[in-house]
Amino acid sequence: MSIVYMGAFPPGYGGVTIKNQNLYAALEKEIPIKKVDFNRVKRKDIKEAGRLVFHLLNPRNRFVVGVSGKITRKRFTQVLYYLNRKAMRKSIIMIMGGTASHDMSVDPEYRKCAMGYKKIYVETQRMKAEMDAAGFENVDIYPNGRFRPQKAVELKTADKKLRCVFFSQIQPEKGVDLVLKAAEALPNVDFIFYGKIVDGFKEDFLNNVESLPNVSYCGVFKGTSEEVYAELSQYDVLLLPTRWEAEGVPGILVEGKIAGLAEIVTDHNYNAEIVENGQDGIVLKNNTVEELIEAILYVQENPDVLKKMKLNSRKSAEKYYIENSIPEIEANICVGGGKIEATVLRCVFFSQIQPEKGADLVLEAARMLPHVEFSFYGDIVDDYKDIFMSRVNAQQNVSYYGVFKGSIDAVYGELSKYDVLLFPTKWDIEGVPGILVEGKIAGLAEIVSNKSYNAELVRNGIEGIVLGDNSAADLAAAIQQLDENRKALSTLKAGSRSSAEQYFIENYISTIKRELEK
Repeated sequence: MSIVYMGAFPPGYGGVTIKNQNLYAALEKEIPIKKVDFNRVKRKDIKEAGRLVFHLLNPRNRFVVGVSGKITRKRFTQVLYYLNRKAMRKSIIMIMGGTASHDMSVDPEYRKCAMGYKKIYVETQRMKAEMDAAGFENVDIYPNGRFRPQKAVELKTADKKLRCVFFSQIQPEKGVDLVLKAAEALPNVDFIFYGKIVDGFKEDFLNNVESLPNVSYCGVFKGTSEEVYAELSQYDVLLLPTRWEAEGVPGILVEGKIAGLAEIVTDHNYNAEIVENGQDGIVLKNNTVEELIEAILYVQENPDVLKKMKLNSRKSAEKYYIENSIPEIEANICVGGGKIEATVLRCVFFSQIQPEKGADLVLEAARMLPHVEFSFYGDIVDDYKDIFMSRVNAQQNVSYYGVFKGSIDAVYGELSKYDVLLFPTKWDIEGVPGILVEGKIAGLAEIVSNKSYNAELVRNGIEGIVLGDNSAADLAAAIQQLDENRKALSTLKAGSRSSAEQYFIENYISTIKRELEK
């Protein structure tokens, strides 16, 4: 049996491909999963089309379906229903855009087929309510999620000149015409555009950019998610006065929240559910140029309000982080018959290598668990080097990678390759080990001794496991528990990542600054 993700993937411009890519990457870290790219099938890639048919016909398979487009989504749902109903009952569909929930609800044939899925994930509470009212009992919410930034994104400090950014496809339906008119009326505000210009609008748009000295066009931004957050953080306000019919949860609004921007949006489709008016932005009720100008002037003339909105926007991003949803999605796709070959559990020790830090306990646990991988990073203390290396060389499931000398971002990246961070320290003067914070940021479950402050740093059963007697047998039992219960492992990893928020430096800078100023 295979788990197969079927959807449109990059290269390809737009929110659908990004959503599919992010979710696939998150699931791939947790479970064995294959991929079929609809974009390649549409380009008449014979090999990819063959893989699609091969997987579709296997009744033992399970699918994650991320299909967009009104007609395409309906046809695929019906084909899977009639072709492989057994697989459909074990599969999930990710709804992309704002019209699908309505389309499924009002079309009897479409509704019958969609109800055959084990689970349908929509993006908002309103979408779910609409489908619940239509008789669906298999609907839950997965917002248009993004990965938590590995590097803290600093909030832009207030400048004399307000900086507004539009970061989406450049077309009138997205409200670009309104933003340009607002820019003309507000020469003391900077307006910056990023995005692909739709055919038929390019000449008009570029002429406007050229004629307005406070307007700039920066093309299509092609960087990573981390680079998107960093770029957005240079601005104060994100503008999206969209009137696009199929708007769901625009990914740029989530990215804007992570970057800490106040957001000015139209009261269109589900925007008022994403942006809370007066708290993390402003919701335009009538979507007129005059209303947009008034909103921009309001945040420009009230810097304290703007600062509050930016802080609230950053806080509201928390519910959109992918790791919050992965345990539940993984459980739905994995539970319920059939055997899935589990990936090897990967454990890491990342500290000074000495018995006082528990390295000896990890080595002994590794001997008891030959089916689990153990990796060590760190400086070996002199009198322990020979003993440690002889044990490493004697155990096939143990590797030593020396002292890791990369940047802090590289540390997060390296740690993210693992499932569990091991820290069974016995050291008497242990404080708050930095590796436990770094492990949280990387999203690892953490198994620690009940030493010093460890039980405060790692909440037992929420972010990891706190050992009772800190023996090798106790450690091995905890590792085995997570190896056998991957759902519990995913829950701990999500809890660990979520708890990292309290350790980000920027949370405390304003307080320290005030004390220094006193």
